[in-house]
Amino acid sequence: MPCSIVVFNGTHHNDETVKIFSKHYSNYNTYWEKGTNNFGGVLVAVHRSIPVQKVDIFQHLPNVIVLDIGTAADKFQLATCYSPPNENLPISLFDKILKRNINTVLLGDFNAKHISWSSTIDNHKGRALFNWLATNSLEVVNKFVPTSTRSNGTIDLILAPTHMIAPTSSFCVLPSIGSDHFPVVWTPTAKLHKRDCLYPIKRTYWTLFKLFLVFTFSFWNDMSSKTDDIMHFFSTYERFLALLASRLTYVSYCSAYKPSLPPHIIKLIQQKKMILRLARKTKHPLYITQLKAYSTIIRKEIFAHKRLSWLNYCSTLNAADVKQFWKKARKHFSVTNPPINGFLSNGAVISSPNEMCNLAKSFYEDQFSMHINTTTSIEIE
Repeated sequence: MPCSIVVFNGTHHNDETVKIFSKHYSNYNTYWEKGTNNFGGVLVAVHRSIPVQKVDIFQHLPNVIVLDIGTAADKFQLATCYSPPNENLPISLFDKILKRNINTVLLGDFNAKHISWSSTIDNHKGRALFNWLATNSLEVVNKFVPTSTRSNGTIDLILAPTHMIAPTSSFCVLPSIGSDHFPVVWTPTAKLHKRDCLYPIKRTYWTLFKLFLVFTFSFWNDMSSKTDDIMHFFSTYERFLALLASRLTYVSYCSAYKPSLPPHIIKLIQQKKMILRLARKTKHPLYITQLKAYSTIIRKEIFAHKRLSWLNYCSTLNAADVKQFWKKARKHFSVTNPPINGFLSNGAVISSPNEMCNLAKSFYEDQFSMHINTTTSIEIE
């Protein structure tokens, strides 16, 4: 899951570990501070496309990192803090951070439990944090979802201003990746201005893709007839198709793009892809039914979108401006005749070349045959 900003708490890392991390994530700016115990330490990685600057007055504080994120128009302060279980919360430090910039996101492993955000018994750190939140404009984003693998406690908290916790924002807790804490992913409503954000544009050479499928058909056909494990063959062939498409796909980058479909249709297509994977994997009738329903909805939405786009385009045609009218209308006239794929004769479609030639010959022979009555004035002329 791609994230623009990644925060680690309780990393108990050393300088060598940070160097390895920075080497693997070279497209991120990495900031870290050591902790007060063997399990402490914090690390923040910010994508290089996002303007970021470390706040000088909060430098070299153990278990704390404070950064300015974004440009002047959308700048906010990001602070992370790891508070060991046997230490008190640095409330006075939190006050200083919030005093410097009220537009602050404060997050970290606070080891603070309170019934306002955790399904566990309160502890002294939780009560202290609850009292502090009551006097400030921050709210807990991820309430009542356990973040510890050893209990039902919500101890990894994201505190943000109210205007950043809109109904359109969302968070989720991912499965454990080996730590005793679950990763928490938050998608706020704030959109950062990226200075060098490039969008990938993929182009697949489908003609070559088709040629590969034609030339390898006999190989896969023989394999399917000889194999006893149909699922293994299916997964192997599916992997072949994925690798072939990847090999014949070239990616270019641009600084801006205009999607061909509106966001709500793109979201429907993404949901359909997810259900398609589940249907292929589980063969469950529920997913198959949902897949059919999504296909119908998407087809209708695309039709409605194209119809609306065409109506909007037609409304721009001004019959009074003849030159501009024909300049636009010329795009919709073909300069070449379309190919003839078949004839309709007596309610049946004739597509055989020989039969089409015979029909054409018979038709034109009748059209240009001699008239029986040759004494009319037209025939005489």
